[in-house]
Amino acid sequence: MRILLTNDDGIESAGLKFLWQRLIVRHEVWVIAPATEHSACSQALSINKPIKVKEIGPRRFAVEGTPTDCVLLGLHELMSVKPEAVLAGINKGANLGTDILYSGTVAAARQGALLGYPAYAFSLAQSLPAKNDLDFEAPATAALVLFEWLYQYAPCHQFYNINFPEDFSFPFTPVLTTPAQRIYHDRYQCVETADGSLYYFLLPGLAETQSAPGTDWEALHKGQVSITPLAVQPGQFADMTLMRGLISGKEFIN
Repeated sequence: MRILLTNDDGIESAGLKFLWQRLIVRHEVWVIAPATEHSACSQALSINKPIKVKEIGPRRFAVEGTPTDCVLLGLHELMSVKPEAVLAGINKGANLGTDILYSGTVAAARQGALLGYPAYAFSLAQSLPAKNDLDFEAPATAALVLFEWLYQYAPCHQFYNINFPEDFSFPFTPVLTTPAQRIYHDRYQCVETADGSLYYFLLPGLAETQSAPGTDWEALHKGQVSITPLAVQPGQFADMTLMRGLISGKEFIN
């Protein structure tokens, strides 16, 4: 299968490298990813400047742009043949609840789905304070397994946001979830320079999470793998009926 693989942590990130290594064993993979980190950029596009692209290897491109830029350039310009699926990740840090509104990883999958491609976003949770040595090996293997399994049933009007707990291991039974509600209490630090300019730095803030039963937040809190179907267009709703029947009792063994 031909796959467009991207992320928002940058083309040199460990999560992307591990997933790429797993995918290329059985698939043709085109890596088209940001040259630098673009976390929390959502579905931003570069519209007022040219986008620099550098080919750094066979079917590997570093893009001076956002994850959405990467998907669009890949589909319209860089890939010689259209892919059969769009994958994003593995993100360093979970994308849960209303995080999906900010996430560049989820936005890349959404952009692929908007253009009619089966699309999947993968993320690995990390504790706070953040660790630099997240183990992506088992999540990357699981991402390959879940992608190949979900691809058989993927409807064109939705895509999938998949989150792994930090201490993930096989075997596992995925849980079908809905996004939790998160309310952020953001704080800024202000620095005034000699010329009177003000610079604001976003500080780590607290978030209130409504961990209702059946949400992605609850699943990861229990150490489970969450699969959240998401609608492509505003006003649409993801169809949970099919996935609920497929996931119920399904166990994956490495």
